[in-house]
Amino acid sequence: MNTANDRYHGLPFLRLLDAYFFDLLGLLEESEGRGLEDVATEIAAGVGSKANTWQGIVEEVMLFDDQTKAATKGLWMAYIAEAVKAGSQIDAVSFVHMVSDSYAFPENNSSPR
Repeated sequence: MNTANDRYHGLPFLRLLDAYFFDLLGLLEESEGRGLEDVATEIAAGVGSKANTWQGIVEEVMLFDDQTKAATKGLWMAYIAEAVKAGSQIDAVSFVHMVSDSYAFPENNSSPR
């Protein structure tokens, strides 16, 4: 059985990437956001970033810009519309994992960019 720990084992930046997309979509738990704010300096040092927010770190490392953010939000809205139309459940976790994976493992996925 896959767990969150399995997903992130040996891939600490993937956890940050998932949090970034949850935050972008307004779905990040407030406590997780505060926790990431508290360790932003350590994260920046670990990846060699000069950004001063954890979101900025992700954007710098992944080369995300306003177009990336707008495209992701557009995909999210299209996903919601399709799910509603089909009478399907909206699964934010699966959506975020799909988007994160497309950036973290581009050789295995088609990127939404």
